[in-house]
Amino acid sequence: MRKVLGAEMPEEDTVRAYLREPGQSTVLSAEQQLVAMDKLLECAEVNFRMLCDLIRYQQLKETGAVHSVEEFLQLVHPDDDCDI
Repeated sequence: MRKVLGAEMPEEDTVRAYLREPGQSTVLSAEQQLVAMDKLLECAEVNFRMLCDLIRYQQLKETGAVHSVEEFLQLVHPDDDCDI
């Protein structure tokens, strides 16, 4: 958020209060609300993808289709060039 908002970055407690109860009145501007919600959704997306990958890995490992995380990653994300 700091990178996007710069000097307009609100206090952390204000952002937390907004994210806990977004329907309540807030001192955040519309732009600050948008950025805060967007960042929250980015985190949720990453967590959901990771959860899906963990479930896929567990199922593939149980069936014997893969034997290691490295093998799974190569199967699921063949274009990623990352060292584990």
